[in-house]
Amino acid sequence: MRKHCSAVFMSVLLVTALLPAHAVVLRFQPEVGDTHRYKLSMSGRMTMEMMGETMRGETTAEMDYAEKALSREGDVTRHQTELLSGTLSMTMAGQSETMDLPTGRLVADIDSRGKLVEMVEADFEGQAMQQPFMGSGPESMSTSFHYGAFPEGDVKEGDTWSDTISMPLSPDGAEVEMTFTSELLALTTFQSRKCAKIRTSFNAPLDMDMAELGVPSGDDESGAMQATLKGDMLMYYDYENSLYVYGEGTMGMDMSMPMPDMPGGDMTTKMIMNLKMAMVEP
Repeated sequence: MRKHCSAVFMSVLLVTALLPAHAVVLRFQPEVGDTHRYKLSMSGRMTMEMMGETMRGETTAEMDYAEKALSREGDVTRHQTELLSGTLSMTMAGQSETMDLPTGRLVADIDSRGKLVEMVEADFEGQAMQQPFMGSGPESMSTSFHYGAFPEGDVKEGDTWSDTISMPLSPDGAEVEMTFTSELLALTTFQSRKCAKIRTSFNAPLDMDMAELGVPSGDDESGAMQATLKGDMLMYYDYENSLYVYGEGTMGMDMSMPMPDMPGGDMTTKMIMNLKMAMVEP
């Protein structure tokens, strides 16, 4: 009997050793009708050099917003993000200004892998935006909390995946290719929720003719703005309820812009922004 029990115990150990590590399938399928509120805080600094002079500035922002899954058809969720309130403060060359951010909402169709399918509606303070700008309009808001699509199959701790998306720089203008690389750091419990702890880095090189921005190039040279967008975010994703619970990280940009009509040539700018996003409901 003892030998039989030992044999069974050894068999269980062997089977356990051969089983794959705990894995999950990450999907974006939030409960239709539920509303969740968030707070986003940002603080950053900027250095700009032009004509032998250096200017430094600081920016802070606070935003309250709510997310809601309006409906679902197949694997596509119609998702609403509503900006409830927000302020932006800027200091440059000793001058400070604080302004209220426009309230409004955007509605987007997002597939089960968390990828933007279509922008359905974007309305801020009564003004509809047909094709929003990257970084300043609803397009940036809708993709900011997704950071690339989830992988096709299941993932376990240590697995990595990548994704590339195109974002418009201006209506009917050029697009920038953003490459995301993610790693599942851990499957853990965060704020009493089962969460995937994910680190995502992104990079986007930008080379754009100044004429596309409405800036005269001067002489016969076309002139181009060159920039690199980059960032690194750490997110806690409640994979059972399809909710981002908490996130923090940095985003930055290095930019060089030709200024042919000014002595000294190029204008260079470096920006870095710290971000923190948290669900504020119980």
